[in-house]
Order: sequence, then structure tokens, then C-alpha cells
Amino acid sequence: VTAQAKVRASTFRAYEHYVNAHIIPGIGRHRLARLTPEHVDKFLAQCASPRAGAKGKPDRPGLSPRTIRQIRAILRAALAHAERRGHIGRNAARLSAAPRVTKATIRVLTPAEASKLIECAAGDAHGALYVAALDTGMRQGELLALRWSDIDTKSRIITVSRTLQRLGGASVFGEPKTEAGNRAVSFTDLLREFLERHQQAQRLERIASKKWDAQGLIFTGPAGSPLVGSTVTHQFQRFMARNGLPALRFHDLRHSSASFLLGAGAPMKSVSDRLGHSTTSITMSIYAHVLEGERAKTADLMDSILRPKSGMA
Repeated sequence: VTAQAKVRASTFRAYEHYVNAHIIPGIGRHRLARLTPEHVDKFLAQCASPRAGAKGKPDRPGLSPRTIRQIRAILRAALAHAERRGHIGRNAARLSAAPRVTKATIRVLTPAEASKLIECAAGDAHGALYVAALDTGMRQGELLALRWSDIDTKSRIITVSRTLQRLGGASVFGEPKTEAGNRAVSFTDLLREFLERHQQAQRLERIASKKWDAQGLIFTGPAGSPLVGSTVTHQFQRFMARNGLPALRFHDLRHSSASFLLGAGAPMKSVSDRLGHSTTSITMSIYAHVLEGERAKTADLMDSILRPKSGMA
């Protein structure tokens, strides 16, 4: 109840999912006053372990370190509230060990690979989605939440105002995670062509469908229903393998988009705004690998400016 008044509705639903799906089943049997850091440590370790199926064999992997940190943060906040109210003497989650999250290595497309992706996307049902991710650098959830009313094809502007998440087996629309996520993103003539073809194909699909989910979504599943992010990722990876392209996460299309712009000398602030980052420091920390090359180019440029034209005496 305390969190519900402070966070976005979609964030609260995510908290609720973590509590009901993981925290209560994993640690809810312990009395609050007797909960120890050791109990929390054991619970978090179980979250990381593969889950056993009906025949005792693992049927799904354990939760990622990032998800486990999120679960720990929710538990820690709840216990902090109980501590302030005098219900417990110490916060066991605060005293537990936080799982280490290693920074993922960013793999981006080369310009040649990007060109091949675009060429192959022309014949794929989700090709417009892949090109949109590469063109705009938008997050997957932002793309899947887009409606046709969010796009101005004449001025080539996309208005980003919501995102799509999958919580408890249901598709949930919510606001972007930060205020900076609400933004206008320009796009290319190339993407406009893809979107126009995609819209025409969707019209034909809608006419043929007996029952169409009339939400006005651009990228849809069967009968106009919202797409599921994990399914999109799997289909994207199969698309890449089928066309001899490198194995990437869907999110790496966003990284590729930003890397292309920064590598071409686009202003950091404009790239940061385009990605929906709240500060340029976030953009700089993620794309330091691109900036290292740009620093060398800047030094060479300064050398050409300062070096005497007649040579050193």
C-alpha cells in the first residue's frame, strides 16, 4: 500500500508480481520478527537455482542476478517500513549479501551487417519492427506499445508515451520508466517505407480476421493482439540465424543504433534524448567503447590544428 502511492501503476504491478511469485512462496513462512539475514541469503540463492519440473528435472533456469537484486530491493524496502513502524528490530534484507551483477558485453552490428539485416527484413513478417528498433533506438517495450496514432509519417516523428510489459502472464501498458522516456523520436524515409508496407499488410490481415483486437497497435500478434517480448526476441534470433547474421539480443539493435550515431559524430545530448536517457552520463557510461575511438579522432584533429605547417624547428 505504501509503494502504491509512490510509484507508477505498472511499477506497482511489477512489485506485486515479484512479491506473489517469489517472495511469499520463498520466504513467507518465516515469522517477520524471526527473519534473519541467513534466511534471506538462502532465499536469494534458491532464486538463482534452476527450477525443478514435474519429473524432478530442471524445466527453467534460475532468475538472473539483476532480477534477484530487484527482489532483494523490494524485500528490503518492505522490511525498512516494518522497522520504522517498530515491528522488527533489524532489516534482514539490508544485512544480506546482494548478488553481483556483471555488466553485459555490448555486441553491435557493423554497417555491413545492418545493411544485410534491412535487406532481409523486407521479406519478414516482423521486418518493420526490426528496422524500427535499429532506426530509432527505441526499447522493445516502447516499440510494442506503439499505436498508429503515435506516428506522424509526414513529419517522420514518433511520440513515445507508454511501454508494454508482461506481468503475471498478462500484457500491461504503462508509462515509460522515467520522465525522459516521454519523447519525440525522428525516423528515416527508409523506416517510413517499411511502415507503409507493414500497414498495408496489416489492413489485409484485419479484413481476413473474424475478430480483430482493435487497440490500434502497429506491431501485433494474431488478430491484432499485443506481442509478447520474449516471443519477439526468440523470433528475432531465429531471423538472424536464418539469414547468416550474428547472434544478438533484440536490445542490441538499440545499442547498434546509438553506436552508429555516436560513431558518426552525432552530439551526445541529442543521442541521449533520442534514447530516453535521463542524463547524458548514462549514455556515456554505456557507450564508452564508442567514445574511446572518438577521443582518438579528436586528438588527431587537434594535432592537425596545432601542429606548425612548416614542421617542428
